[in-house]
Amino acid sequence: MTQPLFKFNENTVIAISREGGFAYTPELAGSQRFSLNSMQDSERKQLCQLLNQLSSYALQTGEHRVPDGADQRYFLITISDTSHKMKTNNILEIPEQAMPPALIQLWQTGSLSAF
Repeated sequence: MTQPLFKFNENTVIAISREGGFAYTPELAGSQRFSLNSMQDSERKQLCQLLNQLSSYALQTGEHRVPDGADQRYFLITISDTSHKMKTNNILEIPEQAMPPALIQLWQTGSLSAF
């Protein structure tokens, strides 16, 4: 069994935003932030599991993958550990069509409860 790429703790903050596409439409964009210490234990475990399954989309520092095609949307997920003096971040860039429905729901509604 492989080790999870991301390490989570009570100081972890997750930010999810939707970007890309030709035309900027505010209702299709937007950002959500979630602190793991404010989530229920079941939601926290589910979110951490989903994010570790998406580790192949992790970016190196300063890297940006431009999606194929001119009108492609993608999600940026930033995983921040705020417990260090200097905040550490991991960034995932996920094409919209590869984003798990549970994470889209989290971004839209702020909850994983239906999954």
